[in-house]
Amino acid sequence: MSSSLRMPDRPRARVAVVSPVVQTDAINVEATLRPLRDPNVDIENFFLEMGPASIENETDIERCLPGLLAMGKRVTSAGWQALVINCMCDPGIRELRTESKIPVFGPAETSMHTIAAAGGRFSVLDVVSEGREMVERQVATYGLRAHYVSHHAIHVPVLELFTEPARTLAALERAALAALSDGADTLLLGCTGLAEMARLLRVALDVRGHHPSVVEPLLTSVRVARVLLEAREPYVFAGAATW
Repeated sequence: MSSSLRMPDRPRARVAVVSPVVQTDAINVEATLRPLRDPNVDIENFFLEMGPASIENETDIERCLPGLLAMGKRVTSAGWQALVINCMCDPGIRELRTESKIPVFGPAETSMHTIAAAGGRFSVLDVVSEGREMVERQVATYGLRAHYVSHHAIHVPVLELFTEPARTLAALERAALAALSDGADTLLLGCTGLAEMARLLRVALDVRGHHPSVVEPLLTSVRVARVLLEAREPYVFAGAATW
């Protein structure tokens, strides 16, 4: 009688998204994450109990860090297998990686490297012009200058992105056209709060005869986290602190 080897059942991937801000009605994170959920993955968003309402500068980053690091410890203790920071500033990423026993993903780092892996040349469509210095510092830190084209701001603060959605979309379209004129073939949304605008921007550009890749950084980061978690073999990694 022959026998066959049976692989152990693969556990569900568990990805914690941590929004490094207090909860407001300005951005619907749940709507962004809903399409990613299926029976094989748990994805949950966690807001901070104390911190800024939005992150647009270094001061906001400093204000979010205590709550972000505390939440990082909580999700790790609760058994989540990966942590995705829901902010393109990648706040606290070094500190979280130092303190956490689970992989930590920053949307800027993850998305930029994903674009580069595909051979893309990207421009960042940001919310405010003050973000240019931070973006270009990230590009240099992540070693991706050869793939970076330009930075264009839509001049709409995070908390006002959906006050007048038509205005935000029109500003995004103008910024996108400028980026394409610069030579970009990929448009990276510079704020995870713009996720709901990604499809609308693709449609608007398609009507004009432009077909660039439009990369939404939160969805990209969650997908990468899931792929890497699901690539693990449980009998090899059981009990391991790293992946």
